[in-house]
Amino acid sequence: MPHYILDAHNILHKHPVWSRLILSRQLTEARQGLVNAVARLAERYPAFFFSLVFDGVNTGVRVPYRNIAVYEAPRSTTADAIIKQRIDADINPRDCIVVSSDTEVHNYARRSGCKVISAREFLQELNKVFVDKHSEAFYLRQSDAAEKPLHANKADVEEFKRLFRNEK
Repeated sequence: MPHYILDAHNILHKHPVWSRLILSRQLTEARQGLVNAVARLAERYPAFFFSLVFDGVNTGVRVPYRNIAVYEAPRSTTADAIIKQRIDADINPRDCIVVSSDTEVHNYARRSGCKVISAREFLQELNKVFVDKHSEAFYLRQSDAAEKPLHANKADVEEFKRLFRNEK
């Protein structure tokens, strides 16, 4: 059974509406919006399982389907650590699809045999599945900043060293 492990805050920050809710300190509303979107996906694909991993405590988010689980990273750990635990706990990591924009999570998931997609790619898939091009519910503006790169080449590293050299 396909198992999506979602780095929830990565997804929230890539979505224009949910990121505005976070900035205006409406975190519960942003989180519930993501859960509701995943619930629509879970309803459409009942054989799939979805694990949403949030940084911090869940402040009243309702989970409407049995094939969705919400995990929270308490202060003593991070969402990345919980995601790694979920990967390790899965019976067949090859059935896992890890959704994150974090390079360390990507690398860990790949080493474990999981498929990896970025938060932006996941939102684009939600666009295709549920919403017409005129809806703002999942719409990502073309002008939104590109996903951060997963790897830096040697020329990039040297340029950063040159730019940020600590000279006195």
